[in-house]
Amino acid sequence: MSLYVHVADTTHIILVAGTRNLKERLGISVDFENNGTHGTAQASRLHAYGTANVYYDFQSRFADSLSGARLVSEQDPLWGGIGIGGTFNWGDGKYVLYDEATLNTSLSNFRGSYSLTGRIG
Repeated sequence: MSLYVHVADTTHIILVAGTRNLKERLGISVDFENNGTHGTAQASRLHAYGTANVYYDFQSRFADSLSGARLVSEQDPLWGGIGIGGTFNWGDGKYVLYDEATLNTSLSNFRGSYSLTGRIG
């Protein structure tokens, strides 16, 4: 965990050791698979999915003291997220393309707290 503190027009990064994190996730997934040859002798496979998740952080608040100053960081504990992704294999499994995109947001502050993640490989 990194904590950013603004002091007299100077930004300091404070690395906090020993912080704890306890998150739980409940979710569902919808999957689609298709195997075939698609006009060639080589096999191909498509796997696509969509997800919906709810996250709860049981330790969303951090507090500590630094040189007599009280530092507090607090995030919304309840978040929701949706995602899509998939893999495509072709050439008898010799080549693989993977992609995934997720959008997570605080359920109490939709516009102010969110994360967007994308992966491709």
